[in-house]
Amino acid sequence: MFFRIEHNAPVEVQTYLREASKCFIYGQFIACLIVCRSAIDFALRECLSRGGRKRDLERFRLEKKDTFENVLSLARESFSWKLLICIRATVVPAKTRTI
Repeated sequence: MFFRIEHNAPVEVQTYLREASKCFIYGQFIACLIVCRSAIDFALRECLSRGGRKRDLERFRLEKKDTFENVLSLARESFSWKLLICIRATVVPAKTRTI
Protein backbone atom coordinates (compact mmCIF):
# COMPACT_ATOMS: atom_id res chain seq x y z
CA MET A 1 0.00 0.00 0.00
CA PHE A 2 1.39 3.41 -0.98
CA PHE A 3 0.42 6.85 0.27
CA ARG A 4 0.83 10.05 -1.68
CA ILE A 5 2.68 12.79 0.18
CA GLU A 6 0.84 16.07 -0.27
CA HIS A 7 3.40 18.36 1.37
CA ASN A 8 6.99 18.17 2.50
CA ALA A 9 7.46 18.62 6.21
CA PRO A 10 8.28 22.22 7.15
CA VAL A 11 12.00 22.97 7.46
CA GLU A 12 11.62 23.43 11.22
CA VAL A 13 10.12 19.95 11.61
CA GLN A 14 12.89 18.43 9.49
CA THR A 15 15.46 20.17 11.69
CA TYR A 16 13.82 18.90 14.89
CA LEU A 17 13.73 15.35 13.56
CA ARG A 18 17.39 15.43 12.49
CA GLU A 19 18.26 16.60 16.01
CA ALA A 20 16.08 13.88 17.54
CA SER A 21 17.88 11.27 15.43
CA LYS A 22 21.26 12.50 16.69
CA CYS A 23 20.02 12.41 20.28
CA PHE A 24 18.83 8.84 19.81
CA ILE A 25 22.06 7.69 18.17
CA TYR A 26 24.10 9.10 21.06
CA GLY A 27 21.87 7.50 23.68
CA GLN A 28 20.24 10.74 24.82
CA PHE A 29 16.77 9.20 24.89
CA ILE A 30 15.02 11.79 27.05
CA ALA A 31 16.37 14.59 24.85
CA CYS A 32 15.18 12.62 21.80
CA LEU A 33 11.70 12.38 23.29
CA ILE A 34 11.56 16.10 24.03
CA VAL A 35 12.73 17.08 20.55
CA CYS A 36 10.23 14.67 18.94
CA ARG A 37 7.45 16.27 20.98
CA SER A 38 8.55 19.69 19.71
CA ALA A 39 8.49 18.43 16.13
CA ILE A 40 4.97 17.06 16.59
CA ASP A 41 3.81 20.28 18.25
CA PHE A 42 5.19 22.44 15.43
CA ALA A 43 3.81 20.14 12.72
CA LEU A 44 0.33 20.09 14.28
CA ARG A 45 0.25 23.87 14.58
CA GLU A 46 1.35 24.22 10.96
CA CYS A 47 -1.26 21.73 9.79
CA LEU A 48 -4.00 23.43 11.82
CA SER A 49 -3.03 26.84 10.46
CA ARG A 50 -3.17 25.55 6.88
CA GLY A 51 -6.45 23.81 7.64
CA GLY A 52 -8.24 26.99 8.66
CA ARG A 53 -7.86 26.75 12.45
CA LYS A 54 -5.48 29.68 12.87
CA ARG A 55 -8.10 31.62 14.86
CA ASP A 56 -8.46 28.77 17.34
CA LEU A 57 -4.70 28.69 17.86
CA GLU A 58 -4.69 32.45 18.39
CA ARG A 59 -7.57 32.13 20.87
CA PHE A 60 -5.57 29.55 22.83
CA ARG A 61 -2.66 31.98 22.97
CA LEU A 62 -4.77 34.93 24.11
CA GLU A 63 -6.58 32.88 26.76
CA LYS A 64 -3.27 31.45 27.99
CA LYS A 65 -4.45 27.95 27.07
CA ASP A 66 -1.74 27.44 24.47
CA THR A 67 -0.75 23.93 25.59
CA PHE A 68 0.30 20.86 23.65
CA GLU A 69 -2.75 19.05 25.04
CA ASN A 70 -5.16 21.68 23.64
CA VAL A 71 -3.40 21.74 20.26
CA LEU A 72 -3.53 17.95 20.08
CA SER A 73 -7.24 17.94 20.97
CA LEU A 74 -7.94 20.52 18.27
CA ALA A 75 -6.00 18.42 15.75
CA ARG A 76 -7.94 15.29 16.70
CA GLU A 77 -11.20 17.19 16.32
CA SER A 78 -10.17 18.71 12.99
CA PHE A 79 -8.23 15.95 11.30
CA SER A 80 -9.08 12.69 13.07
CA TRP A 81 -9.33 10.72 9.83
CA LYS A 82 -6.05 12.13 8.50
CA LEU A 83 -4.25 11.34 11.77
CA LEU A 84 -5.52 7.78 11.59
CA ILE A 85 -4.17 7.43 8.05
CA CYS A 86 -0.80 8.84 9.13
CA ILE A 87 -0.57 6.47 12.08
CA ARG A 88 -1.53 3.46 9.95
CA ALA A 89 0.94 4.49 7.25
CA THR A 90 3.85 4.51 9.68
CA VAL A 91 3.26 1.03 11.06
CA VAL A 92 6.01 -1.26 9.78
CA PRO A 93 4.97 -4.86 9.13
CA ALA A 94 6.76 -7.36 11.40
CA LYS A 95 8.38 -9.08 8.42
CA THR A 96 10.35 -5.96 7.47
CA ARG A 97 11.51 -4.96 10.97
CA THR A 98 15.14 -5.47 11.83
CA ILE A 99 16.57 -5.85 15.30
